[in-house]
Amino acid sequence: MVTLWHLLLGICFCVGVVSALTVARELGGGYGNYVLALLAGSAIGSCAVSVLSRLATLVAASASRNLSRAKEKLLARALYLFALFSAICVGILAEWVTSGLVRSIIPGR
Repeated sequence: MVTLWHLLLGICFCVGVVSALTVARELGGGYGNYVLALLAGSAIGSCAVSVLSRLATLVAASASRNLSRAKEKLLARALYLFALFSAICVGILAEWVTSGLVRSIIPGR
């Protein structure tokens, strides 16, 4: 069953890939630029998804203790907001890393 959390994880991954590919297009997209951007964006996106999944597991374990329903809702909202913030950070990081990689590895950029 796909939940809002899975949607946020997918968005976080896709933001990394799309941001990296946007940089490759702006720098004069040859196939080398696009391949490098796809690899960098995928690596950054999957690392972010891995960290967020682990964080969700830890939050779920702490929420399973005898917490009130209100505190559980607060933890869930904080986790969702953190995932949205992480998607923004992943986009910025993917642009920055891809720009540096393309300019340093592909000659003439």
